[in-house]
Amino acid sequence: MIRAVFLDLDDTLLHYPQGAMKFVGQYLAMLAENFPELPNLAQQVVGNVRHMMEDISPVRQNQSFYGDLFSGKLSQETLQAFYRTQYPTLQSLTKPDPVASQLIDYLIKKGYMVVIATNPIYPQVATQARLRWAGIDPQVVDLARLTHAENSHFTKPHPQYYEEICAHLDIEPYEVVMVGDNWEHDIVAGASAGMRTFWIENDVHPKPSHVNNLADGQGRLQDFYQCVTEQDWLKALTPKPIEASHIVPRLMGNMGALWGTLEPIEDRFWHQRPYQDEWTPLEVVLHLYEHEYEVQRPRLERIVEHDNPFLKPENEPFQPCDRDVSDQIGWDVARAFVAEREKTVAFLLSLPAEVWQRPARHSIYGPTTFLEMASLTSRHDHLHIRQLCQTIGQCE
Repeated sequence: MIRAVFLDLDDTLLHYPQGAMKFVGQYLAMLAENFPELPNLAQQVVGNVRHMMEDISPVRQNQSFYGDLFSGKLSQETLQAFYRTQYPTLQSLTKPDPVASQLIDYLIKKGYMVVIATNPIYPQVATQARLRWAGIDPQVVDLARLTHAENSHFTKPHPQYYEEICAHLDIEPYEVVMVGDNWEHDIVAGASAGMRTFWIENDVHPKPSHVNNLADGQGRLQDFYQCVTEQDWLKALTPKPIEASHIVPRLMGNMGALWGTLEPIEDRFWHQRPYQDEWTPLEVVLHLYEHEYEVQRPRLERIVEHDNPFLKPENEPFQPCDRDVSDQIGWDVARAFVAEREKTVAFLLSLPAEVWQRPARHSIYGPTTFLEMASLTSRHDHLHIRQLCQTIGQCE
C-alpha cells in the first residue's frame, strides 16, 4: 500500500520559463555581487556543490560543504540576510505549476505523507522560498519532510538520498511514489531505491531513448493530479519486491538518518532517561552498535558459510539500567557503529549475486533467505531511529 508521495520541486512544482540554468546563473551572479570580498565565489560554489553530489558519507551534512567555503569569512547572519532580502528577487524567473498546491492539499487530506524531495543542495531558507513561489507555504502545509542542505547527508541521484528520507519517516521505499521530471535523479534513482515512480514529462530533462521505461506512469503534473483524484491510481499500485541492489543504499541511508537525528542532540541528553523503563539515547546507539557486530553481520556470515543453517534467536538486549555506561561518550559510540556498518557494507559488496538467495531457517521467521535477513537489518535500524527520535524529543 502506498503511504507517501515524494514530489520533486524544480521543474515539477515550480517551472522556469527561461530555463533553470538562467535562474542558477542569476543566483551565482547575485552571490558574487553581494560578497565581493570572496573572490571567485561563483566558481567555488559550483565546485563545492559538485563535491557534495559526489560524496556519499552518511556523517557529513550537505550544509557543511558551504561551511567549508564561508567559514570564518561570512557570518550565518549575513548569509541569512542575503537569502531573506536578495534571493527573493529571483522569483520573477519562476512560475508555479497551476495544480501544485491543489495536489498537495488533496494528498494530505487523503492521509498520504507528502515529502518535497528536492535535491538538497540549497540551504533551508532558499528551498523554503522556492516552495512558497510554487504556491505552497511550508509554515502552513503539513509536509512530512522538506529536504534541504541542512537536513540531508546525500543528494540525488544516489538512492541513499531516498533511503535517508524513508528512515526518518519510518516507511519502506515500496510504500512510496516518487514524482519528478528528471529521469536520472527522480525516476532511475527512485526506482533503484525500490519506489514506484511517475515521470513528469517536459523538454528540460527528456527520457533517454535507450533505457527501459522504469516509470509506472508519466505525463504532466496535471495528468498525475487526475490519476490520483479521478482514477485512484495510488491505491492500484502494488509494492515492488525487495531486491539485493536495494540493501546497501538502504543500510547507508539509515546511517544518514541516524546521524541527522543525533546532530541536534545536546551533550547532557546522552545519558538522560525520559522514560523510566526505556533506554537513554546513548543506550539506543550502543545497542545498535553491539547488535551490528554481535548479531546482524554474524547472522549473514553464517548463511554464507553454511548450507541452509538454523538461525537461533539472538539473546535479549541489555535492559535499561542493566549496565553502567556513564563513562562512555555518545558520539564515540555513534562513530563506532558507523564503522561497524561500513564493515557490513564491505562484506555485502564482496558477495556474488547468487548468495542473496541462499536459504536459511529462523526460529521465529521460519524459512528465509540471505536477502530477507539483510532486509531485517534495515528494519531494525528503522525501529531504533524512531525510538531515538522520540527519546531525544523528551529530553530536557
